Amino acid sequence: MFFYRDYVKRDRRIATKPVLVVPVRHGGELFHRCIASICKCGPVFQRVLVSVNGLSPEGDSEAASAIGRAGIAYEILCTNRDFSPAQHFYWLAQRLRMRFEPYQKILFLAHDDELIANALSTWAANLVYSDQGTTWIGDYEICEKNHVWQESAFSNVEPQATITPDQWLRDIAATERGYVFTNISGMCVPLKIFSDLTRFWRFTKGHKAVRCEYMLLTHRQVSGIRKSIDPIVRIHIHNTQEGRNVACEDYESDEIRYRVWLLINSSSLRSFIYRLSEPATLRSLWRHYRAYKRCRLAKDGT
Repeated sequence: MFFYRDYVKRDRRIATKPVLVVPVRHGGELFHRCIASICKCGPVFQRVLVSVNGLSPEGDSEAASAIGRAGIAYEILCTNRDFSPAQHFYWLAQRLRMRFEPYQKILFLAHDDELIANALSTWAANLVYSDQGTTWIGDYEICEKNHVWQESAFSNVEPQATITPDQWLRDIAATERGYVFTNISGMCVPLKIFSDLTRFWRFTKGHKAVRCEYMLLTHRQVSGIRKSIDPIVRIHIHNTQEGRNVACEDYESDEIRYRVWLLINSSSLRSFIYRLSEPATLRSLWRHYRAYKRCRLAKDGT
């Protein structure tokens, strides 16, 4: 029951622009900066969809309306409820399924990050005729206060290579620190893969959406993983980010969910055996938990 044949035809191409999805909750000034970057990149997207989470969506909705004034096709969705990140994504996926085909490419942008216009146009030209099952992630330009640097979700992989999910997991395992930088901003996936993940979170009662990027990249129907040649997003690091404030109990439960996800999304017996023997083991879980504890201690200054 764990194994699924990948029914995405690998020579089947789709000639369509991506849909940009921007989840936001009380975005403030950071969100205004994000919207300004979107207004410079409008022609790249089929549509921009802003999903406002929270009981008071007026401020974020007003900021997002600048997209329309820039002549870009857009839509604002409001939950009118206080959802957790995983709950918000499930709610959002339901509405996306009503609007788009299962393999519509969805590009995500966090409300506190920015698009990089020139690199985005080059990336979009490569995306338009890409395989239906291809997923894109990184590279990233990172900004923290006055410090700027680049990070990649690939370690020992050629910049323009296409690799499988298990090859990506092996690439991570070969790194000295045992992980690579990932972020939902700048990640582009088929809608069906995002939708499947949100259903899994709902079924397993997930809340914080820890390991979101890793889980999207290791779905059984991902036929290949690629990255942009140059960073298409600018990630702004700050202390109020959701991912930097995860309680230990949430981290532990989501790490277990991630390993269950790896196993049920094995695309073959060989893949299942590999995942069971390395990234889904208790040893791997303990190693990542210790690394998380070290990061928390360093952050708390204890």
